This record gives sequence, C-alpha cells and structure tokens, in this order.
Amino acid sequence: MRSIKIGNRVVSEASRTFLVAEIGLNHNGNISLAKRMIREARRAGADAVKFQVYRTDSFIHPVRAREQFCLLKKYELPFEAVKDLKRFADREGVIFFASAFDFESVDLLYRLKAPVMKVASGEMSNLAFVRYIAGKEWPLFISTGLHDLSEIERTVREVEKVNKALVLFYCLSEYPLVYEHAGLNGITLFRERFRHLTGFSDHSDGDLLDIMAVCLGARVIEKHFTLDRKGPGPDHSISLDVRQFKDLARHIRITELILGQKEKRLTGREKAIRKNARKGIYAARAIRKGEKITWSKIKLLRPEAAAPASEISRFLNKKARRSFSVNEPLSFS
Repeated sequence: MRSIKIGNRVVSEASRTFLVAEIGLNHNGNISLAKRMIREARRAGADAVKFQVYRTDSFIHPVRAREQFCLLKKYELPFEAVKDLKRFADREGVIFFASAFDFESVDLLYRLKAPVMKVASGEMSNLAFVRYIAGKEWPLFISTGLHDLSEIERTVREVEKVNKALVLFYCLSEYPLVYEHAGLNGITLFRERFRHLTGFSDHSDGDLLDIMAVCLGARVIEKHFTLDRKGPGPDHSISLDVRQFKDLARHIRITELILGQKEKRLTGREKAIRKNARKGIYAARAIRKGEKITWSKIKLLRPEAAAPASEISRFLNKKARRSFSVNEPLSFS
C-alpha cells in the first residue's frame, strides 16, 4: 500500500514528508516538561510527537537487566499521564502516538484512538506481539534496527496477513549513528523490495542524513527531540534541540520544493527564454522557388524561427514553394 491516513493527514509517495519529533524518554518523567516539548515540537514544524509507553515490570527483567530496569522505571509514564498528554497534543493540533512495549500499553493507546502505532526495532521480531498490534484498526510504523533483511521480510509477511497499512522504517540502532555505517541505499532497497511506504528513523547528529533520506524517497522522518541536549537521560545528547529541529523542518521543506513532482515540464522562466536559446532554420544563401533544399542551402541559427531546428527533416530534399533571401527564416507554408 502506497498511501495511508494518519489522523487528518494522508501520507503517500506524492505527499509532503511526515515529520515526527520523537520525545521518547526526554520528558524525564516530568509531565509539565512533556507538555512543553509537545508545544515546542509543533512550533518547530513537527507533524507528530512520539512517546514511549510501557509498564517496566511487563517487559524488563528486574535482575538480569537491573540497570535498564531502574532507568526505564524512573521515566515510566503513568497511564493517566499518557491520557493527559494525548488530550494536550490534540488541543495543540499535533498528532500524538507512541511505541508500546507490552500488551496493556497497546490496549491503552488503542482506547485513546492514537492514529498510528510504532513497533520499535527491538520488538520487530517479537511476532506474537507484532501480530497483536497489527490486528488493531490503525496504521503501523515498523522500525527495522537490529534486524537483517530476512527477519524484516518475515515480519512484513506476518503483518500483511492482517494489516497492509504500514510504513517500513529504515533504521540503524546506533546512538549516535555514524555516517560510515548509515548505508542509506537501504531505503532504496526497501522501496524496491516491499510494497509499502518507507520511512527513516534517524539517530545521527545533524540533519544531513534526513535530507538524503527524503531525496531517496523516505516519506516519514523520525528524529529525537529535546529542549536541552545536556539534559539527564540516555537520549538527550543524540537529539535535536528546538532550533535544530526548526532547521530540520525548514531544510526538508526546501528539499521537497527542489525535488518537485515526478514529472518534466517547462517552467514559466524556461518558456520565456527558450525561443532565444533554441535554433531555427534559415537560408544560408538565396533559394529560388522550385529549387531543392539541401544542407548547403540552409543553416541553423538562434533564435528559434517559425521552423524550429527539430523539424529539419521536413525541409531537406523538398522543393521550395517560394523564394527565400539570405538569412531569411524558412517556414512550413
């Protein structure tokens, strides 16, 4: 499927890029800060804000992954807070969605009518969980970091059995992603291999890779967002601040303007100058009525005349129906 609807937005091969500010855990568990981030992301040009919704006890082992458990527990959003943030985003006019990491959180987001669901890279091959998500009536964003092509194909096949409204995200789960590992031609591979829109979930510094991804055909760009790149927590340092996100949004919109649509047409400026830039057919010497026209008797000169150079075959070896003087443009009549 090459077109999906997310809230009041249609994302397609011909639409403008859908730009996601991934707030993730950068709210630091502070609801007031999360609301400020939603508002600033919308002002910076984001179409949507993305959070992470989970019950830590339901997806992290408290002993074998003790450090991760403690970190995520610290930033866990209560379900009531998630509801509050969804309402706030709706009032702000920005789309709210999230990655969920357990069944209960999926159900919450579905009840809240989140218009799209993100499957995080770490969950992509968790097929029972992905099938559960795909069975709901919403579009899916599926991130593909940590997985090879065969694993991605397997998940896509399973999802397609019940839900074809998906965007497949090219993603490398490196923080930060360095240029030499980016391999952005993977976006081209996804577009050729799968019948779905392609996105790019980016963890690189700056916006160069995101601009390149748009040029390669990514229709959704997801980028970490923060109000303070030196803030506490795991993702602030790899995020864009408000000024940087504004630059990203502006650069993407300029890139779209430059790329245009998949067509070749004359611009108004080209129409104004093309007569003087193209050649017409002129008499190289006097040509008498009834005389055969040959290459030695004509020349191609700017500006384009009544008979353009592209029509030379219509004159060669034909008899002139009237006389022409030197440098006079030939005409069809």
